[in-house]
Amino acid sequence: MNIVDGNFFTKKKRYGSIIFNLCCRRPMTKEKQVTIKMDLRSAAAVRQVLFDHQRGHSYQFPSQRINDIREVIYDLDDKIACAIDPE
Repeated sequence: MNIVDGNFFTKKKRYGSIIFNLCCRRPMTKEKQVTIKMDLRSAAAVRQVLFDHQRGHSYQFPSQRINDIREVIYDLDDKIACAIDPE
């Protein structure tokens, strides 16, 4: 499974759970991270809720909040795929 560490990805195997870090990159502030650990079913549920929330928002001119949500969705997609097929 890939785990986000700053801007780098490291390979780590974990079975039955998903771990990922969320990086908040804001101009003129320190980078802060939040690490969340959840099982595969919870990760899929969170991903679906986030996807439903951003649906209907512009891809051409999205707000920063929608960009942040979409970034988390991409991270979840990657972690879920790695958990399903760890190779």
